[in-house]
Amino acid sequence: MGRVEIRADGYDGSVFTGVGPFGWTKRFSWRDVWRINEGESSIRVNRQARRQLSLDGKRHIAFGWMLSGERMFHVRKTLELMLKRLA
Repeated sequence: MGRVEIRADGYDGSVFTGVGPFGWTKRFSWRDVWRINEGESSIRVNRQARRQLSLDGKRHIAFGWMLSGERMFHVRKTLELMLKRLA
């Protein structure tokens, strides 16, 4: 359900979350990201908190609560590699 798309163009980055062309985009600088974090979101499904990813730094950008556990793992590892390369 839905789509999460993370982009990097040099140090400029963006996160799109949505369905088809509908959703939101948050823009950021990779220079301002200090770590990739996984934690509980405020979204609840059947009274259970969903997990989410976040880019922590000068800004806090949370996303990915709709990802399966396996997809979240792969997205997180990819983000960690991107952050290492751009640091």
